[in-house]
Amino acid sequence: MQGIDDGTPLAIDFLSFPTFAQYGELFRSQLAEVGIEVNLETLEPPCSPRRSSPSATSTPT
Repeated sequence: MQGIDDGTPLAIDFLSFPTFAQYGELFRSQLAEVGIEVNLETLEPPCSPRRSSPSATSTPT
């Protein structure tokens, strides 16, 4: 690549949810073979708010 010297280190951040962490480990081990560093970060799964059911006393408009 023009403007980047040969041998310049390359690092990638891999963000994943806990259920996909194994893919990050695989990705890191494969890229390490060609000298690329992968930083793994596990994210907390998002919370989904509970939907409240319509009140029995509400009337449609």
